[in-house]
Amino acid sequence: MSSSVVVEIDSEEKLTEQLTKFAGVIVDFGAEWCGPCRTIKPYYHKLASQHTSLSFCSVDIDHLQQLAEKFGVSSVPTFVMFLHGEEMRRFSGADKKKLNDLVNEAYTL
Repeated sequence: MSSSVVVEIDSEEKLTEQLTKFAGVIVDFGAEWCGPCRTIKPYYHKLASQHTSLSFCSVDIDHLQQLAEKFGVSSVPTFVMFLHGEEMRRFSGADKKKLNDLVNEAYTL
């Protein structure tokens, strides 16, 4: 199954669907008002188009505060990698190298 776009998550059910549909899922927890989120967003979309065997998702923490709380997101952007529905790694900040490493790691675990 392939995905060439970032999936905008608008409910917990939609995230659960992605976590069960794809072996590897990268979730970007961010916000519109967040400067670093806006800075890294084009790179995140580029990675999504290059790594179509993974699902790339985006969660706006202002619209889904309960989901952000459920996953313990306290700063944005926070990127979380899931494999087979289980959280494997996460980091916060607009760091392209860390994001690239996270995506590459999804293939090795």
